[in-house]
Amino acid sequence: MDSDTAASPHGLVVCDECDAIWLEPDLNTAHQYPDVENAKCPVCNGGLWGSNSRWANRDDLALLQWDMAINPELDITEG
Repeated sequence: MDSDTAASPHGLVVCDECDAIWLEPDLNTAHQYPDVENAKCPVCNGGLWGSNSRWANRDDLALLQWDMAINPELDITEG
């Protein structure tokens, strides 16, 4: 990965129960777990829970191509 890619806005999916991280929009692909004491983004190495991070909304999930994983019965705030 080049530095331009890492510096660009990006997203990844983090499980809110176990903190598993997926970089691809497929739950069957490899996932990883952050260091619990110093969680870093695997793309840019910035703080995973830093000021630039937030929970995704429906628009974010569509942009990241994770919209197929949305349960339409759940209430997710629109972006």
